Amino acid sequence: MQNLKDWLELIYFISGPAVAVIAFFALGQIRIAKEQLEAQRQTLRISSKRDALRLTADQISEYSSKVIPLLNALDKKIKDEQITYFSKFKVEVCADSIKVSPLNTDADIKETIKVASEIASASNALEAFSSYFVSGVADEKMAYLSLGTTFCNSVRNLAPLLVQLNANNRRSPAMLNLFTIWSCRLESEALNKQKKEIEDKLKNNGSVTIKTVGADT
Repeated sequence: MQNLKDWLELIYFISGPAVAVIAFFALGQIRIAKEQLEAQRQTLRISSKRDALRLTADQISEYSSKVIPLLNALDKKIKDEQITYFSKFKVEVCADSIKVSPLNTDADIKETIKVASEIASASNALEAFSSYFVSGVADEKMAYLSLGTTFCNSVRNLAPLLVQLNANNRRSPAMLNLFTIWSCRLESEALNKQKKEIEDKLKNNGSVTIKTVGADT
């Protein structure tokens, strides 16, 4: 019995350091696993960003090679057919909406039938382009720097018709969504530029006064 007791005490004393060693190695493995997981996440983020930038560059190129020629063809057909529909309306972009005034009707839209094919081709190309950025798979901020102004000008020209079709549930939601975002950004940049110009003028002009003769200093 004494021998058994001695063996049990020996095992007990040995087991303490052994458990500590096992725990130390286990914690080390957990730390390594966490570092590997974080490294994998970082690699995935870098890969996703690289893919987004590549897709953005591709879409910018596509816009130049495919969308712009379709828009030019539409503009030419509108001019050749002497269609005045698109010049009758004022387009105002708010934070979350697009307002066209005066309100147009289905009777107004009939004038656009002559260029229906060209409008469909250009609108579909603009919608396909916009969907990449509205969905977040491509970098809209990068594309905005290259195409923000020309895209907004093109969609603004078509807005009287697009807004009317959108109201009738024949939608181009991505195109109008991106147009709203970029138009508000362009306006904000223009206002900030004006603000800076005014502030610079006020700073440079200063305040000049003429001292009245005999007045105390």
